[in-house]
Amino acid sequence: MMSAVPLQVKETVQIIDIQTIEENTKTLKEGDNFMKIIDFEKHGNVLRFILGDDTDTYYHGDDWNKAPYEHNAGRVYKHYFRCFTEIALPLRYHIAEPADDWHYKGNSPYCKNDFKERKVPCLIVSNLTGVEYFDLVNKNYAEEYPDADVFGIYFGEDYEVVKNKLLKTFGGYELTYEGNPEWMDA
Repeated sequence: MMSAVPLQVKETVQIIDIQTIEENTKTLKEGDNFMKIIDFEKHGNVLRFILGDDTDTYYHGDDWNKAPYEHNAGRVYKHYFRCFTEIALPLRYHIAEPADDWHYKGNSPYCKNDFKERKVPCLIVSNLTGVEYFDLVNKNYAEEYPDADVFGIYFGEDYEVVKNKLLKTFGGYELTYEGNPEWMDA
């Protein structure tokens, strides 16, 4: 019989609910810098956003110019990385990325530079089930489903705006971390 081994956490995690976020959200003044989304990872309904300075336009990673991104592109180079955060959304919501869509016959046609150039969203969150990324990008769901919440997330967006929209629309939690993540060195 195996005994349970306690999970050892190497990073400090703080869970913030939507009410706390609304109470602590600061208003940016003209000239203030913000943290923008410069890379992402999706693990089920947990979204990891890698954030960089809003003024940096040169961020990139290995093979960001090669499609499909899911087989070629590496993570953004760590000297562009300023911090990261994760948002966990309820499982009843659908989170789609191009790599998940079988309209593309198993490989998306996009490279990470396409995300950086904002040609397509890197992620789409919706309350529609059974709908693939291709359909979400290529249809106007506002007309077909007026009560649908469909939210595209693009590289270069202000993280605070994205976070507030996600948490207000879909609920969930933000997980913030302190310290240098070990996975950035991998």
